[in-house]
Amino acid sequence: MKSSFVILNIANTDKKGPADLASSINFTLEDYSLVFHPFKIIAGEFIHTKLGFSLDINSLVMGVYL
Repeated sequence: MKSSFVILNIANTDKKGPADLASSINFTLEDYSLVFHPFKIIAGEFIHTKLGFSLDINSLVMGVYL
């Protein structure tokens, strides 16, 4: 759940106590599903075919090393 904490901490306006926030949050996975999202590769980017947003391929590759 570390990635969930990072996302929640970015959205948190009080940056003084992220450790206190992490100790008070409990997550429980209730259900899950696999959803197919269609992307096309155009000019070094993944472009979502229905929503139109793009993801830079190099950013995704570099994200592996974080």
